Amino acid sequence: MLAFALFLAAERRITARDGSPLVNVPVLARPAIGWALLTLAAATGTYYALLFILAQYLQQGLGDSPLVSGLVLVPWVAAFGLAGQLVRRLPPRMATLTPGAGCLLLAAAYSAISIMLFTGHHVQALLVVLLGVGGLGLGIQFSALIRHLTTAVPAEYAADISGVSTTALQIGAAIGVAAFGTLYLSLTAHAGAGPATLPSRSSRPPSPS
Repeated sequence: MLAFALFLAAERRITARDGSPLVNVPVLARPAIGWALLTLAAATGTYYALLFILAQYLQQGLGDSPLVSGLVLVPWVAAFGLAGQLVRRLPPRMATLTPGAGCLLLAAAYSAISIMLFTGHHVQALLVVLLGVGGLGLGIQFSALIRHLTTAVPAEYAADISGVSTTALQIGAAIGVAAFGTLYLSLTAHAGAGPATLPSRSSRPPSPS
């Protein structure tokens, strides 16, 4: 936080002297820009946390291969790409509602996936469907907010928005993995389950021969 505060102070000083700062702080301080960046960072952070947790759950908990763990995410990626095309075709009057709708879809998918993971009721087909819903929600939210950010400032500030958006996504990803990954591993360890899942295959009773 101290480094961040010093960076902002330096950028403001350069701007006040009519210099060329790396980040135009007054532009980013606008509520329409600041809140959009925070929302992007938060949503992206949960996505990267999902990548970490799901890999732990499938590979360490259920014993699936890395190939299976990767293929499970194909519906998410496909739905994310589809969402961008859908957002482009929406009428302008729906622009203010689109990010919220995407966040609701994303939250619903996360809630259902969390229940599945922490109750141990793993249904592969249902997980694939939920990942598709989550990818669609994140894609709608992401596409709508990027579109908002690129149109909310004059063209001369496009470089500032582009750079800060990328940085916000990276910061959100790091915080998401650290926070949710630590929480997930702590909960599973506290419950006395096998590695990274409730329950793990190693803790299931053997099937009758």
